[in-house]
Amino acid sequence: MKRIVLFSHKGGVSKTTTIFHIGWKIAELGHKVLLVDADSQCNLSSYFLGGKFDEYYSSEETKNNNIKDGVSVAFESKPTPITALTPVQAERNKNLFLMPGHMNLSEYDATLLVSMTIYWL
Repeated sequence: MKRIVLFSHKGGVSKTTTIFHIGWKIAELGHKVLLVDADSQCNLSSYFLGGKFDEYYSSEETKNNNIKDGVSVAFESKPTPITALTPVQAERNKNLFLMPGHMNLSEYDATLLVSMTIYWL
């Protein structure tokens, strides 16, 4: 399994557009591609879901199927096993999938920062 990661705190440098198009092209070449939206602005999710963005986050079937709800049991110390989430498949590309973001994912930033600081000490 290979991973491609684009990261930059600088806004407006085309991270979302670039990763979407790279993922799309790799998927067109026959490889299964999972895009993960770990940005609380959810621009990749919005781009991927298009006009179904609002419906995705309000539908009972899918509203809890996102990165924040997937990791919440670990960050909130809930005594339940982490369960698998079902990624969203692109309508026009059978090999391209998305793990949607969540606007409140940034709630875990402080906890993650503390755990990484302890790890690196």
